[in-house]
Amino acid sequence: MGKSAGGRNIYLLAISDRSTLERLDDYIALASFIADNPYEALVMLDEGQLDYRVPIYIQGNIHRSERGGTDACLNLKNRGILSPGYYGQRNLF
Repeated sequence: MGKSAGGRNIYLLAISDRSTLERLDDYIALASFIADNPYEALVMLDEGQLDYRVPIYIQGNIHRSERGGTDACLNLKNRGILSPGYYGQRNLF
């Protein structure tokens, strides 16, 4: 994702299924539409006209010594993706 002020790598993990990645341009255009027309987008969402999954952002840690946040994020990733059925009938992501 980039470099820290100290020159260390900053990593980003993006998780999605293939169908979302295949429609990435549609999601980018839709995000722009939602930002420009929030009220119209809410009406469309209420009426079931939008096929949109809300992205989430999880911050693991800010400082290098905050290992607990990193461990928690990796544990969430591993249990949500690698253990089908852990969170019910479907994977978390």
